[in-house]
Amino acid sequence: MTTIYDVAARAGVSPATVSRVFNGTTVSPERVAAVRAAAAELGFVPNRNARRLRTQSSEIVAMLVPDVENPFFTTMVRAVTDVARAAGLWVMLCNTDDEPELEAEFIRVAVSDPVAGLIVAPTGPGTDLSVAIGRGVPVVCVDRDAPRFDVDTVVVDNLAGGRSATEELVRAGFRRIGCISGPEGVMTADLRVAGWRAAVLAETGAEPAPELLHRG
Repeated sequence: MTTIYDVAARAGVSPATVSRVFNGTTVSPERVAAVRAAAAELGFVPNRNARRLRTQSSEIVAMLVPDVENPFFTTMVRAVTDVARAAGLWVMLCNTDDEPELEAEFIRVAVSDPVAGLIVAPTGPGTDLSVAIGRGVPVVCVDRDAPRFDVDTVVVDNLAGGRSATEELVRAGFRRIGCISGPEGVMTADLRVAGWRAAVLAETGAEPAPELLHRG
């Protein structure tokens, strides 16, 4: 099995330099290039489990999304992966299918051997982050919130979005405007409906007819 000593000999550097290169410590560009070239020639793969045990830190961020086939989440995962790699981290992707039980299982597994962080698009208001928070794992919610927990959350302004979309249709001359949104209880869907309802009320002076709203 190829070791860092073999890589060091091939690259003409010390084993400590090889270790610094693969641990992300500052090394001159020339030495980084020499070490990586030697590693590629010898088929050397760093033992990340050994590094994790030595440093007591993880290089993995777990990301839970409802549907990896949804282009919205595909784009989001790509962006997260790009930023994570720039920081020397890897992304473990989990598809929850918007199932709370599956989400809970993924969270338990991810934090059983603590990851560096957890990024979650919650399945709903009942999402339970207590296991992750209890283990001190940093958590960020995306697209939707987890109202039971005080964690950082990154979302767009869905209320304003629902309202402005409806107002645009009003300006185009439409008066009977329907709304198709996601399941009741999902923050993004609820806020979009609220924005639509507010715009219709402002325009007509009355609540929109119930048959104009469809929750999918």
